[in-house]
Amino acid sequence: MPKTKKTAKQSAIQTEYRRARKNYLARVRHLESLGYMVNREKLVQHPTKASVAKLKKLDTQALKKKAKLVDIETGELYSTKSKKRETVEKKNRARKQWVASIKKAIKQDTLLGGRTVDYLPTPEETITYEPPTIDTVATRVDVLIDTWYRTISDLYHPKIRQLLIDRTNELVTEDREAFARTLAENKFLLPDIHEYDEEIINAIFDNIKQIMKSDRVNGLVRKFLDESSIIESEVDY
Repeated sequence: MPKTKKTAKQSAIQTEYRRARKNYLARVRHLESLGYMVNREKLVQHPTKASVAKLKKLDTQALKKKAKLVDIETGELYSTKSKKRETVEKKNRARKQWVASIKKAIKQDTLLGGRTVDYLPTPEETITYEPPTIDTVATRVDVLIDTWYRTISDLYHPKIRQLLIDRTNELVTEDREAFARTLAENKFLLPDIHEYDEEIINAIFDNIKQIMKSDRVNGLVRKFLDESSIIESEVDY
């Protein structure tokens, strides 16, 4: 009889622990989608009441205090003591809302209809891309593309990293200069670092491909290269 009571009690604790962990992971995933780097608690094989209580104490604010924050757009890290965290979170939240609108558009087959940038929703706050100091137009194109490849390697999940590389290789091969312009002028079109859906990623790259063709035909790529030439002439040697 005592053994039966103990088993029933342990079963109840395990049930409560699973529920508490499910809620805990939901909070973690929400914060991760906003750019927080949360160190996840390990799964306890034999939970106790203390295990349950610990997870319940790790509410959203408690998790935030111990987590570094990454700017989803630039990849810059902010410590737990940084005064810029609130501003960065707002930018990341705007980016998340924008990604959600893109997903909705894809599901409705509007994004795949060949729409250009002018028809796409944009984040509430955009971040200007500032390339490293450069000496030539060719170098600027190379730097932009090389930086994107490093971003894939450093920030994106291994699950979709190869897909991103393959699709990038495809666009670079098709029109290297047009893709560099996308990285410089329309970086918001790129997949979010928390996007793992291959169908959505492929749709985003298909859309970028159409925009690149339009940019080339409309002279925007030429304008981008001309502006790069101006930057080159302003470099102090």
